[in-house]
This record gives sequence, C-alpha cells and structure tokens, in this order.
Amino acid sequence: MSGASYCYSHSPERAEERHANNSRAGRAGGRGRRKTIAPEVASVKKKLIALAEDVLAGRTDRARAAVAGQIYAQVLRAFEAERKIKEQDEVLERIANLEQARNTNQARVGPGGSHRWTQ
Repeated sequence: MSGASYCYSHSPERAEERHANNSRAGRAGGRGRRKTIAPEVASVKKKLIALAEDVLAGRTDRARAAVAGQIYAQVLRAFEAERKIKEQDEVLERIANLEQARNTNQARVGPGGSHRWTQ
C-alpha cells in the first residue's frame, strides 16, 4: 500500500473487511478441530434423548432410565478416554518426527552450525 499511512492490519478503511475475514476464519476450524461428532458419540446422544423422551412421556420407568443413563455416561467417558489416548499418541508421534528432523538437520549442518534450534 504505497502512500498509505496504515498497513492492512491497522487501516480504519479496511476494518470491516478484516472483521469479515476474521469471522470466516474462526468458523473454518483448524488443525485438530473436529468438524463432526464421532458416530459412537452421536449414537449414545440419540439414545439418551430417546430415553429422556420416553421417561417424560411415561413409557419408561424412571429407575430403569436412571440406570441406563448412568451406563451411557460411562460409555461416553470411555469414548473420551480413547480420544485422549489417540490424541496423545498423535502428539508423541509428531514430537518424535520433529526430533528426528532436528537430529537429521544437526548431522547435516555439523557442530557449530548456524541453525538456531540445534543444540
């Protein structure tokens, strides 16, 4: 922007455009953000909603529904634990890949190389 007193990020004339772009970017999601619910979780959610509707309509005994709800809660906790383990494994794999790349880079550059991230 030659002759302009503000860059794109600070120009008052482009504030509305920046706001629209930022809004779209926030909705787009990012790496690691799930865009859909896992099918297993969606299935349990449907069952819980149906169970609640049946209790409210008097088609299901409240005590049985309470026990079923507790079991479904445990199933959801198991899904969450699996998800966390998988996520942790992925992070550990990414770290191992970065370390390998760093070690390969160190070997190529040699001691006293100019790269900042070598030790």
